[in-house]
Amino acid sequence: MTTTENTPAQERLRTARTVWLCAARADGPPLVRATWFVFLDGVWWIGAAAGGALVRLLERRPRATLALDGPAPLVAEGDTRVHRTGFPAGVRESFLAKYGWDPAIPARPGERRVLLEIAVRDWPRASLTD
Repeated sequence: MTTTENTPAQERLRTARTVWLCAARADGPPLVRATWFVFLDGVWWIGAAAGGALVRLLERRPRATLALDGPAPLVAEGDTRVHRTGFPAGVRESFLAKYGWDPAIPARPGERRVLLEIAVRDWPRASLTD
């Protein structure tokens, strides 16, 4: 799926403001966070604090599940790559256009930022047909 297609699912990927991101814990329930995102060319991009629990989990186990809720839920499964430097300019520009926010700029003094790149491995069928 790409963001240039004109389907209800693609429209949601372009316009939804929050996605639920889930990462596996070794010893219990998944860690789930609501977060801002941009979806470009089949990839979810998410800015995060470098020292956060979510980033640590995804570095150990890169598989992630993402979900847009609402009347037509959309679920994706993918593999995460953590960028600590060299954030792509097009991704930063997309965040600025959508949220007025640059994911590379720390929210607090001394905070380091990362950019999560989650390449889609699967779109569970039910999420695309409901």
